Amino acid sequence: MSRNTIQVDRLRQICRILNTNFFQILADQMNMDNDSDAFKDEEKEALKAENETLKSVIRMLGGK
Repeated sequence: MSRNTIQVDRLRQICRILNTNFFQILADQMNMDNDSDAFKDEEKEALKAENETLKSVIRMLGGK
């Protein structure tokens, strides 16, 4: 998790396991303004939870 990058194939595996399309999420977020108030508190919490889930899946797949 110390890297700022992830291989596309690894992300594709994680997406399949979680039944989530992170590519679409990223595309949607890229269209948003960079305003710090863009997300409501509950949306921020949901993103934090997704982040933790993603970290767990990466660890289960043998990542660090």
